[in-house]
Amino acid sequence: MNKILIVFVFFGILITWSAVSLSFQDNPHGDIDYSCELCHSAGNCSFRNVESKFKHADTGYPLLGAHLQTKCRSCHESLIFSQIGVACIDCHTDIHAGELGLDCQNCHTPISWENRFEVWEEHNMTRFPLIGIHAVIDCEACHRGPAEKQFTNLPATCEGCHNEDYLNSKNPDHLLAGFEKQCEMCHSLTSLTWQHAQYTHPFSFPLQGAHLNTECIACHSQTYT
Repeated sequence: MNKILIVFVFFGILITWSAVSLSFQDNPHGDIDYSCELCHSAGNCSFRNVESKFKHADTGYPLLGAHLQTKCRSCHESLIFSQIGVACIDCHTDIHAGELGLDCQNCHTPISWENRFEVWEEHNMTRFPLIGIHAVIDCEACHRGPAEKQFTNLPATCEGCHNEDYLNSKNPDHLLAGFEKQCEMCHSLTSLTWQHAQYTHPFSFPLQGAHLNTECIACHSQTYT
């Protein structure tokens, strides 16, 4: 009888110790106020509960856009969930090297990095608003300075970007003709092409009648001055 009692007492102590030990076991995720069963299932050897009722929005950081398709470990490299920031720069490398500040949301959203409309609006607040062809070309067509992904301190004059076009131009040869590098004298900033440039002829020889539709080269076969 005493042996049976001792066995029952032993197992009682063992069960109690196990329960107490389990309750004081360190949580691998740090100090969080969520029960294990919210995400894990004891019947699943992987401890992943496919029917988890955990809502990321309850943490104060809702998952939107691309974040919904991202694997948890892509952001949570540490199992201690508090060891992660909520700023964009905490996870994403700033390819602009700080040139545009740290508020990524000025141009980007969680839905997509390619937010051309937002970028267009921001660009129009700079010293070089985007109009005409500049409003539809790729950013990289202009932002290809000496430093990769350069976004600041780029020239805002036509010559700054189009000097090579000026030097290689034919019919008319701008360099040979001695044209000034003030491109807007002939080319409209709102146009989508370099073609059909308009030049205001001097008052000494106004273009009238048939001269209005005559190609410049028809008269200026040698020089433009």
